[in-house]
Amino acid sequence: MRFGVLGPLEVRDRQGRLLLPARRKERVLLAVLLLRDAPTSTDALTDALWDELPRSAAANLKTYLSDLRRLLRPDVAVETRPDGYAIDVARADLDATHFEDLVAEGREALRDKRFDVATERFTRALGLWRGPVLDGLPVPAIVRPRVTVLEELRLAVLEDNIDARLALGQEVAGELQGLTGEYPLRERLWGQLMLALYRGGRQAEALAAYQRLREALDTQLGIEPSPGIRRLHVEILRADQALDRTPTAPVAVVPRQLPAVVRSFTGRQRTLAVLDRHAAKARADRSGTTVVVSGTAGVGKTALVVRWADGARDRFPDGQLYADLRGYDALPPRRPLEVLSRFLHALGIAPERVPPDLEEAVALYRSTLADRTALVVLDNAATADQVRPLLPGGSGCLVVVTSRDRLIGLVAKDGAARIALDVLTPAESAQLLATLLGEDRVSAEPEATAELAALCAHLPLAIRITAARFGESGIADHVAELRRGNRLTALQADEDTAVRAAFALSYSALPAPARRLFRLLGCVPGQDFTADAAAALSAGTLPGTTELLTTLTDAHLLHRDGDRYTTHDLLRLYARERAQAEDTEDRRNEASRRLYDWYTAHAEAAAAVLYPDMARLPRPAPRPLFENEAQASAWLDAERANLVAAVLHAAATTATTEAPVRTTGDAAERTTANTTGSTTEVPAEDPGIGPHAWLLADALRGYFWLRMATVDWLTVARAARRAAAGDPAAAASAELSLANLHFLRSEHAKAIEHSTDALHLAEQGGWPAGQASAHNNLGGIHRQSGHLAEAAEHFARSLEIDRRHGLPAGQMASLNNLAIVAWQLGRLADSTEYFTQALQLRREAQAPQGIALALGNLGELWHTRGEPDRALEHLTEALVIHREIGARVAEAGNLTTLAAVHNDLGDLPTAYEHARTSLMLARDTGERRIEAGALHVLGDIHRRAGQPADARDCYRQAVALAREAEDDFLEAEALIGYGEPAEALAIARGAGYRVVEGRALTALARAALAAGRTAEAVAHARAALEIHRATGHRPGEAHTLLLLGRAEPERAGAHWRMALDLFTRMRAPEADTVRGRV
Repeated sequence: MRFGVLGPLEVRDRQGRLLLPARRKERVLLAVLLLRDAPTSTDALTDALWDELPRSAAANLKTYLSDLRRLLRPDVAVETRPDGYAIDVARADLDATHFEDLVAEGREALRDKRFDVATERFTRALGLWRGPVLDGLPVPAIVRPRVTVLEELRLAVLEDNIDARLALGQEVAGELQGLTGEYPLRERLWGQLMLALYRGGRQAEALAAYQRLREALDTQLGIEPSPGIRRLHVEILRADQALDRTPTAPVAVVPRQLPAVVRSFTGRQRTLAVLDRHAAKARADRSGTTVVVSGTAGVGKTALVVRWADGARDRFPDGQLYADLRGYDALPPRRPLEVLSRFLHALGIAPERVPPDLEEAVALYRSTLADRTALVVLDNAATADQVRPLLPGGSGCLVVVTSRDRLIGLVAKDGAARIALDVLTPAESAQLLATLLGEDRVSAEPEATAELAALCAHLPLAIRITAARFGESGIADHVAELRRGNRLTALQADEDTAVRAAFALSYSALPAPARRLFRLLGCVPGQDFTADAAAALSAGTLPGTTELLTTLTDAHLLHRDGDRYTTHDLLRLYARERAQAEDTEDRRNEASRRLYDWYTAHAEAAAAVLYPDMARLPRPAPRPLFENEAQASAWLDAERANLVAAVLHAAATTATTEAPVRTTGDAAERTTANTTGSTTEVPAEDPGIGPHAWLLADALRGYFWLRMATVDWLTVARAARRAAAGDPAAAASAELSLANLHFLRSEHAKAIEHSTDALHLAEQGGWPAGQASAHNNLGGIHRQSGHLAEAAEHFARSLEIDRRHGLPAGQMASLNNLAIVAWQLGRLADSTEYFTQALQLRREAQAPQGIALALGNLGELWHTRGEPDRALEHLTEALVIHREIGARVAEAGNLTTLAAVHNDLGDLPTAYEHARTSLMLARDTGERRIEAGALHVLGDIHRRAGQPADARDCYRQAVALAREAEDDFLEAEALIGYGEPAEALAIARGAGYRVVEGRALTALARAALAAGRTAEAVAHARAALEIHRATGHRPGEAHTLLLLGRAEPERAGAHWRMALDLFTRMRAPEADTVRGRV
């Protein structure tokens, strides 16, 4: 059920139907309850409803409340509390609080210079307003301050949004002219108008705007503009260059994925008009429309659709998505899940939030596009089944599919329209040749032009490639050369022959080195490549290879986009054909091995920089290829799709023997099929690249963890597991990867299965680092499930293996995990020692990720021990490193702890900012444990700020998420905040969480004292105090002493003096309160 107060009062049920109380008084009552942050007393409610109270006011109020409950039941409850009445509505279900949350996210993005995200959030927030607050209803005095705050916030958001759009370089001057007329005394709007006009080359108008503002302020208020506006005026007068600079914004959230338009596109006017009509229908009906453009190879389907789509950008304001499905490529077809992953990322969904399950990914994709008007281009589809998961569903989106097949199933079952694209007409062919060769040459030889077009079967691709070879000689000479070609068994003017003839003619004209490189490029497993990769493939120098690539690009056999090269799928197939015909098998295999060696060397070098302390398969130390973490991350990001393709291709070259069936685990991960959408053909020849499947997967495990790229991670790990069937150590590495993935997704049963398999395989393969890593995995799962004894046993065994074999990286991980267990058991001093040892080892190893994790853990521990300065020192250093290496999940965890420290210091604005950022990061990355922690801290912040309703809502969500993640420790902590300390105490005692046990006892004491059960309160408090002192949890000790002072008045002085000493050392704001009592 959703509620609206930003305009006329609205209540809508799950089906979107409008429900409103019949009586006007009931509507006012509902509005008051919705706008209040805290329970509202009976007296306050009656004052809100009646200027002069009738005798029946109390009875009428009960009737109104009863009717409201009946209207809202069962979705929303009107609760009776000791201090009044309250309505329990999730923030997302009330437009006012949803508006505030969007504003907070937008302002966070604005501070981070993510201007595209900021304006998207601000625009959505402003779109929630339907008119003045409670339009049509009297606004009771009790909620007028809240209404004023909301309306002022709306104006501030208008200004914030203008700032973001100015930073993006958008045109806003016209809009600002209207806003300054509507709000003539808001100086910020005038300053924005002055800046927008100046940046638009309208300096005189900018200066005139300043004069209008000055006159308005002087006339109405008798004041001058503010110093900031006066300074801007002077800078405009001086034409200060600083005014021209706008902060750099990251790539916009609105996707623009269309490839470049073919510059010499010709004809097709009728077909373009048909596409226009389909686009208009999709927008008018708000229905999902699919159009299939079918035609033979080389007929220009992609060029047509891209040309039309480029001209139709403005009709699809929410973006254009594009994917080459490779339905007729030499490479394996793109899997629907792979395409969905990239689409969702382009739509603003982080890769780590994309489910590795196809159905879940489809659901997320369709819900993301549900309210958007976007264009989706699916190029080179082979079957309807390849397309269906990529259809957005019912929305205003248009999907355009290109295929050599007519895709009858998509037309019949899914209602797609079909456009059959024929070859060019003779006139269009002549026009294209005129565009390519020049009007004069074509008009001078009309008959030869017509014959050339006919020999090319009027196919645009064949015409372009043929025209690329023309020099100064005449068209008739080239026609004769094309006819003389004896490469083809039969020269006929059909489509296939024309394309192959054009390819052959261009290929034969190349110098021998360029022909050789072209043939070898058929070995590239991915969609694109760099000059470095091509040099490795051909064993050439970089300058020489770059020169050859330029030759191929000039011949239209390659397409260059920045520093990367791609080629048409038909050309890739032709390259492979020529390689089969002209190069020996040994030469082809040598080239493949060189390329895969290059991929693996770079992936391993990047791994050594980014996560050197992660357990890896035994390999020679990689040659340093990257200077820093940023370079290593950038290379992996750029090559990720190619590396995934390389793993799949390498795995396909190995024997198809099925991996040994485990005694535990699901069958879905023991099959040789590609379970994410397609199968990979096993080549007839084995170039000897099979081991690269598991070597690349082993190197990428840490990268996938950092990026939380779950779809690619699962694909690569499963392929590596299949390929490594005969190598126990390699299979163990793949099992560890699967275990890590399932653990991060809180799928504990699967994580245990894969970790157990990894342990056994590592033992068989004689890989001690793998054994230790498997024990660490198992310990982590048991720890999170609340089985601390089992966890400690696995961590101790891991540390013993690491020390016996001299593995410092493993020792770091084992010490870190032992520290966490000691922490949860309440042995805070032991935990500090373990963390300190781990940090020292990581500093010696110069492992940035490990250093940051150890610093973050120590920071959280010092916070638990009541040492805020030490905590802030460690957490701040960790945060800098996490942001440098792009470890977003770890950054979110760090921010949660920083928020908690600042909250305990009484710095609520900073605490709130950190907690909100952490929450957004956690939700972006799909990390439920950190999301639960962030919500818990937000609850603490709201409670300290005197906002109990918001605090309770945060705690409730934190409990639910902790249970979903199967994290007993987080659940117990959240339950204390939620007001269920007895349940928290049961969990803590069952698992041995001593610090949480002490906190739960303190909370029970507080509840007992509030209820007047003083003896019970004292008993709980004394038990809690004993635990806090034994564990070294000073914040808990201080709060318990404060409570005991209230429960035992005769000993209050002694209790409060000890509490004052502790609060003072912790720089806690409670020190001032206690000092007054002492």
